[in-house]
Amino acid sequence: PTPEKNYLFDLPDSRTELDRFFFGAGLGIELNGGTWARGKSGPTSGAGIERDYRKLAACHRRGIKLFFFSTTMLDNDPVWCFNQLRPWLEQGK
Repeated sequence: PTPEKNYLFDLPDSRTELDRFFFGAGLGIELNGGTWARGKSGPTSGAGIERDYRKLAACHRRGIKLFFFSTTMLDNDPVWCFNQLRPWLEQGK
């Protein structure tokens, strides 16, 4: 199946976005680039980590399974990343 890119959904006080979303499987993917970069707004900053926790909680409330991968993980071992998703994609759960 092909995921929807940049899937938007509403939170109680804002909107959030998933990098990829497989509707039939209820499966979301977040791709975190800049994992090793220093800064104040990236995925490894305090603000970035808090945003990801809020997003994860919102997904759980909606029954969405959310996987996080760094772009390095995807570049270096895409088969491993795909194998983490495979059971849900094959069963459409």
